[in-house]
Amino acid sequence: MCELCMKRFKSVDHLKRHSIIHSEVKAYNCLECSKRFTRLDRLKAHSLIHFGNKPYECNECYKSFINRSTLRRHALIHTGEKPLMCIVCSKRFSHRTALERHSLTHTGEKPYVCNICDVGFIRLDYLKTHIASHSGEKSYICKICSKGFTSCGVLKKHTLIHTGVKSYKCSQCSKGFFQKFNLIRHLQSHTGQKPNQIMD
Repeated sequence: MCELCMKRFKSVDHLKRHSIIHSEVKAYNCLECSKRFTRLDRLKAHSLIHFGNKPYECNECYKSFINRSTLRRHALIHTGEKPLMCIVCSKRFSHRTALERHSLTHTGEKPYVCNICDVGFIRLDYLKTHIASHSGEKSYICKICSKGFTSCGVLKKHTLIHTGVKSYKCSQCSKGFFQKFNLIRHLQSHTGQKPNQIMD
């Protein structure tokens, strides 16, 4: 049993591997992007991102994933299932990370702080994008049109323009959109709510 979190394991080896999480020692680093991991199996799973090996395909939209658990989480988008609930406002979520992110809106906590201007963010990717705005660096380059972007997320959204894939569909009228925010803005025409009310 782990003395810090009381979680139980089948063997001493499993316990030792788990203990690294508490020590935050990230001994395994990716040679492609220098991201660090506490466990070798997590580094191996991450490495698949760089080499394009995504053997698990969604039957609905044919999007591919590096492992079965990621595919299962993705499938909830199509089923609409939201098994997790916020204990404060009872709003439901498909994914644990989405629930955790939402919970910060109740606490007001912004754990990711810019070391340049001390502005806080509820998500690490928001902080990374913000930091890039200080330098003006656009290190994420579109392979199709060579346009530069400050974050990977913005580049991915931009790429949809080239592919023509409109991943965000309106449940009311089936109209498709490249970006989630555009769908949320469109939903106003059906609900009359402001975009920030729909997003909350």
